[in-house]
Amino acid sequence: MQIGDFLARGIWTEDRIEIEWRPELRRLTTPEIEVNIEREWTRLLSSGLEIFDGQLCRVTAYRASASGITLTAAPTTYREYRGTNKIDISDAYRANPLCVCAVVHTADDKLVLGHRGVSCGESGGLWHVPGGHVESGKHVAGDRVLPGLAMRDELEEELGIPPGAISEMRCVGLSRPEETLKPELLYYARVDLEFDALCPNHEHSVLEPVAATRAGCLNFLGTRAMVRSGRACLEACASLLP
Repeated sequence: MQIGDFLARGIWTEDRIEIEWRPELRRLTTPEIEVNIEREWTRLLSSGLEIFDGQLCRVTAYRASASGITLTAAPTTYREYRGTNKIDISDAYRANPLCVCAVVHTADDKLVLGHRGVSCGESGGLWHVPGGHVESGKHVAGDRVLPGLAMRDELEEELGIPPGAISEMRCVGLSRPEETLKPELLYYARVDLEFDALCPNHEHSVLEPVAATRAGCLNFLGTRAMVRSGRACLEACASLLP
């Protein structure tokens, strides 16, 4: 796969995001890579960071056009990601787990940005939008992966937003930032809750409301240290705002 804050950018409804599940397409490996996975995981377990070896979805190919985004995915794990995505190997050997994230637009015209806690397994101390990994045990149905379901699960888990309170959700891009090499689908979500009604979980040390305008987005982007995929998501969503 290519690398970049935007591999694709546009506005797509959920039905335009198709992900084929191909469990036989396992990543390649070598004994040296497996040793590195074990070494890195052992180091992380002793670091005090919040980590969990989840069952994830590895992106093996993608195609994007004005009509939609198509991905192919296969099984991987978070443990494999931590031991493969930061070393000098080809993509055939990397975990490349699929993620989702969303700029949330509340009923009182605020955008929701969160400051990640320092004990988070990744990007502690940086600002981000709600998001997480697409899990193969929860978000795969038959031969299809369901990223919209994963995004709804993350919004409920991180902000206490029930699926029924999401009035609109659109994909605005596909990112693969150099810092993680994780493919990430970027979303814009309108919800029927006001900012003060949100219930953040432990992943966010604080939530900040940002005016739902292009100027509000640009001001935040210019003054805060953000996760790269979160920056891309906020930048893409700014084009939808007045």
